Amino acid sequence: EIVHISSLDILKLKDFFTIENIIISIWLIGVFVFLVYHILIYYRFKRKIRLNSVLVKDKKILAMFHKIKGNINISKDVKLKTSPLITSPFVIGLFNKELLLPKADFSIKQLEMILKHELIHIKRKDILYKFIILIARAIHWFNPFVHLMGKKANEDIELSCDLEVIENKDIVYREEYSKTILELVSSNNKNNYIFTTGF
Repeated sequence: EIVHISSLDILKLKDFFTIENIIISIWLIGVFVFLVYHILIYYRFKRKIRLNSVLVKDKKILAMFHKIKGNINISKDVKLKTSPLITSPFVIGLFNKELLLPKADFSIKQLEMILKHELIHIKRKDILYKFIILIARAIHWFNPFVHLMGKKANEDIELSCDLEVIENKDIVYREEYSKTILELVSSNNKNNYIFTTGF
């Protein structure tokens, strides 16, 4: 069977394949690929963590955890877990939050600081802000300056959280907090996944 292409069909094709439409198509494909890539990486990471984490059962740690939650007015359910796969604490999940701790020997003071830091992230909805930053990066996937802006914005989120933790604290507390950060930074556990916070 012979397919006849009319001159009208050719004109329609020419109208579609304009420079503007080609650029828009490339941009939309870029946005889609960028988002799908980061979401797939996140879900793979989340599945791995879920299979290799357990709920914290230590009563002292749980009591401290719930006390800090109450002090900063967090009513929503947050699971406290530990995992051997991580070397730095973080919160994961956009809706169902989980606070994950590495298997490390933290002092009571360090643990209190870590829990407060991560719970402040939850209180301030920082994961949602990080998701908005990701959307901005996806829309401007072709612009390296927006990716740099996103990186700096994520750093500012962490810094502002640190400042809130040490607000109205004495120099001894601030020094101990700084040492805790340095210890965790030296572990070189970079966490750049979406729907997560770092320490």
